[in-house]
Amino acid sequence: MDGSGPATLVDYASSSWAPAYVWSRARDSLVPFVLDDAVLWIAAIAMAARWRSLTRETRLIVVWLALGMAGSVAGGHLSWHYFVQAMGPLAVLGALAFDRIQVRRVVAVAAAIGIAIPAVAWLAFDLAADPLTYDFSPPPPAHEAVAAYIRAHTSASDRIFVWGDWAALYVESDRFMAARFPGFLRGFERGSSAPPNNWDTAPDVWPLLQADLAVHPPALIVDTSVAGWSDFTKYPMSNYPGLAEFVAAGYHPVATVDGVVIYGRNGSGEGDGSATGSLTWGAGTAGATGRAGRAGAAGTAGTAGAAATGGAPGFCTGTVGEGSGGTTRGWTTTGFA
Repeated sequence: MDGSGPATLVDYASSSWAPAYVWSRARDSLVPFVLDDAVLWIAAIAMAARWRSLTRETRLIVVWLALGMAGSVAGGHLSWHYFVQAMGPLAVLGALAFDRIQVRRVVAVAAAIGIAIPAVAWLAFDLAADPLTYDFSPPPPAHEAVAAYIRAHTSASDRIFVWGDWAALYVESDRFMAARFPGFLRGFERGSSAPPNNWDTAPDVWPLLQADLAVHPPALIVDTSVAGWSDFTKYPMSNYPGLAEFVAAGYHPVATVDGVVIYGRNGSGEGDGSATGSLTWGAGTAGATGRAGRAGAAGTAGTAGAAATGGAPGFCTGTVGEGSGGTTRGWTTTGFA
């Protein structure tokens, strides 16, 4: 560790217990988890308080809940998904309490309402939120449009490289990774003022990344930091000399989709022939007409795609013109109303 920040996994884990950091996470995860399941917590604690009269099996569930909560908070991160290990025993113990402890009718009705309200609220959230980002309010990152561009401009055997914390793009585009790293700054508090020399972007990472990219040069490089996806704005590729030099030496921007800048190889024939489109929630902006390919005679310019308007999902399309030295593409993204 060089003093500039947590450079190893051990340093990273030990720093998680900084009081301000713990409270910021607890406020957004632990506190809502306890409050939303308040009825179950009250029932489970009431059941655990009868320890002496509990059967061996019920005591085992109490211990299961205690260990599940201990494991959920042990790392200090307190992320929502960590509490999955406590939800099972909490539900079982709460159900046993309602089955075995006699309460007045009014209490039972209040308990049912207390369980139903958060259950319905979270169901509505799950149905409305983006399944990858959990963004509830539009516009979420247009990851489907970016993945569609990648599929349209690469073959199944091509590899791509995604800068940021968006491994899902590899899956959505059905393309192999050009490097061993599916994402960067994992577990790092996005957008923090901490130095970018985090445990998984420490100095020993870059030689490995450069070696991978040399063996498997990506057909496309996808920079999500420009669009601020996963709060990556503070970590542009230019902050990392080895990566910046690799991109500058062999790649150039070919498209921008929802703020995500996509780079293609120099001399690939598609080069500057790609027009740039953008996507916003509710309306897709038409791409400009395509420019001539880098090599050979100029291709026929691709026509601009029409903008998608609100209402039913619309699709922006453009034509493709051919040049003797390369293909000129009028690429636009898909707009969803």
